[in-house]
Amino acid sequence: MRRALDEGYDVRCIVRPRQNPADFLRDWGAVTVKADLTKPDTLPPALVGIHTIIDCATARPEESIKQVDWEGKKALIRRPRRWASSATSFSPSMAATSTPRCR
Repeated sequence: MRRALDEGYDVRCIVRPRQNPADFLRDWGAVTVKADLTKPDTLPPALVGIHTIIDCATARPEESIKQVDWEGKKALIRRPRRWASSATSFSPSMAATSTPRCR
């Protein structure tokens, strides 16, 4: 995501409503939209006009991996085309972690 911003792309990030929002994303130049992969009805406003989806979401320790990493991904994949175009790219959630082999 940071690389896309550095290369001049417009980036919109879905962020879950939290007590500590991801302010650093806005600081980097991304637009943030509150939505939740585990609540598919929150996704349409975040996806309108989007050409490509790069998924870096993963469950936090207090969240269900199945709900976020499985059901949430399915909600993105199955989104109606009226929300976003058909060009979609998904990256494995592990790529979003800080493990050395995924950097």
